[in-house]
Amino acid sequence: MKKTIKTVHSIDAPVHKVWDYIQRGDGVEVWLPIVGSSRLEGTNRRFCTLQDGAPLEETILKSDDLHIFMYSIDRQASFPVNRPMGTMRLESSGEGTTLFWDLEFELIDEEAEAAFSAQVEEIYASAAQKLELLAKGQVAA
Repeated sequence: MKKTIKTVHSIDAPVHKVWDYIQRGDGVEVWLPIVGSSRLEGTNRRFCTLQDGAPLEETILKSDDLHIFMYSIDRQASFPVNRPMGTMRLESSGEGTTLFWDLEFELIDEEAEAAFSAQVEEIYASAAQKLELLAKGQVAA
C-alpha cells in the first residue's frame, strides 16, 4: 500500500542560499545527518553511504528553477519500504524559507509504519536545521 509522509520546516535563511545546497545533488552528507558520504555520477545518479555503512543509490528526477528537487531511492536496505520517492520544495516566506519535504513509499511491514514515520520526520527536521546553519554561514560546508 502506498503511503506518504509530509513534513514542513521553517528555515531562517533566504531560499536561494538553502537551494544552493539542495540543488547540486552532491555533498548531501554535509546537511543530511544519516549520510556519511555521497558522490554524483553524471547529472542524476547519486551514490551514498549511510553512517552505518549501508549503501543507498538514488536517481535525481528533477531539480528546477522553481526550487523543486525530486529523487527516487533505487537501492537501500536500511528502511522497511519499497520504491521510496522524495520531493523537496522550497518557498520563500518573508526573509526565510519554507521547506516542504515529502516521502512516498510502499510499506513492507505495516507494523513498522509509526516508527518509520517518526524516524523520517526526525531525520528531515535535523536536515532542515543543518541547512539553516549552512545557509546562514554558521557552520562550514
